[in-house]
Amino acid sequence: MRILSFDIGGTFTKWAIIDINDKQYQIIYKNKYLTCEYSKDGVYILNTIGKTAQKLIQHYQFKAVSLSITGIVDSQKKMVITPSYIFKNFHRKPIDKIINKYIKLPVYCANDARCALLGEQMFGALKNYHQDSVMLVIGTGIGTALFIDNKIYDGMSHSAGEGGLLFSNETNYKLQSNTFNLINNAKKIKNTIFKGEQVLKLAKTNPLLKNIVNQWYRGIAKGLNDYCYILNPCNIIIGGAIAESKCFSLKVLKSWMLKLCVEPKLPIKNVKLLKAKLHSDATLIGAACLSIKNCNQVFFG
Repeated sequence: MRILSFDIGGTFTKWAIIDINDKQYQIIYKNKYLTCEYSKDGVYILNTIGKTAQKLIQHYQFKAVSLSITGIVDSQKKMVITPSYIFKNFHRKPIDKIINKYIKLPVYCANDARCALLGEQMFGALKNYHQDSVMLVIGTGIGTALFIDNKIYDGMSHSAGEGGLLFSNETNYKLQSNTFNLINNAKKIKNTIFKGEQVLKLAKTNPLLKNIVNQWYRGIAKGLNDYCYILNPCNIIIGGAIAESKCFSLKVLKSWMLKLCVEPKLPIKNVKLLKAKLHSDATLIGAACLSIKNCNQVFFG
């Protein structure tokens, strides 16, 4: 089945034409454009997606449109319940109806971390695992999703696993541990830094940057320990652009988790940390998976 898949991010909206079934996938073509080049208005963003789909179907003949979106998303009603702070006028807008003004095809949508988890579960790091797991996506914010009893736990109000909102040291987890925070703290020492991977590389030879990186790992570890004590998962998958870097160390992260944990230590000691295998395509592939699976097969709670 051929799907047009979108990932609406804070900086870019990525899209891909994907041939997919429950055994394999192939990305035929992918591209991206600035999400908020002209407006941060949610309806404007959805209209842009509709217009993009209208142009692309003439060349690719896809059968459905799938969206990965930041914020709390009701996949059944196809609307954003609580939008990301990045966007305006996205609250409870009928996503499928807006896109169907331009193209009369089925429309599917889900939260971006859930899409990433679904992609990893079907084709990535979790493909051969069926144990309870947590997905953590480190980017502009912190996205999290929970895989329990072979389904993604959605929760009563579709907000289960919103670990970025947990509070620690008078600020929430996503503000303390996201990539932007790492970069902004590093700029106080070296103002030519613009990417998280730069910080990790330079920290190898710069003691001041190394301290900032260690505090960043420590912040991530504190949040992961909370998940381990509450859910006792078998696996934690770490995704996001910075996690793709060779300088990002699961070993260092695990060592911080062990330093910060208290008795009983088994939930921390036994959990397996995995890097996402689908990298920056995880959300696009996961969104495409929505069109080959019924929502009731994917989500519960």
